[in-house]
This record gives sequence, C-alpha cells and structure tokens, in this order.
Amino acid sequence: MEFLSLMVFNRVGLNHIAMGPATFLFSLLYQYSRIVPPAYTFRVFGIPLTNKSMVYILALQVSSLILLS
Repeated sequence: MEFLSLMVFNRVGLNHIAMGPATFLFSLLYQYSRIVPPAYTFRVFGIPLTNKSMVYILALQVSSLILLS
C-alpha cells in the first residue's frame, strides 16, 4: 500500500513516507482514545482536561517532529 500510494501521489508532492514506529504509535493512540474512558477531569487556566491529555500532548510533539524532519 505504501509503494502504491507513493506511485499515485508522487505528482502532488508525496515523495517519501516517514520511517519508524510513527504509524504504529498513532494507530495505538487512536485505539486508546476510543476504548479507554477518562478516569478524571480537571481544569488548567479554565481549560477542561482529562487524565489522557498528557498522552495527546506528547503525541502532538511527536507529530510535529515527524513533520519537521
């Protein structure tokens, strides 16, 4: 599937797919967000957060590193 997508989308600028465990990591994160319910909620500066918010913040950092490379 990766090879086919590179062949099809090469003309629009998709020249490479990031290597490493990123796809596995984000598929696990999706399952985690769908299956595991939040245990508690709290507010920081008026913004409601859950106990899963730190995982999402770390995933956001990883995705920004992938995009910058």
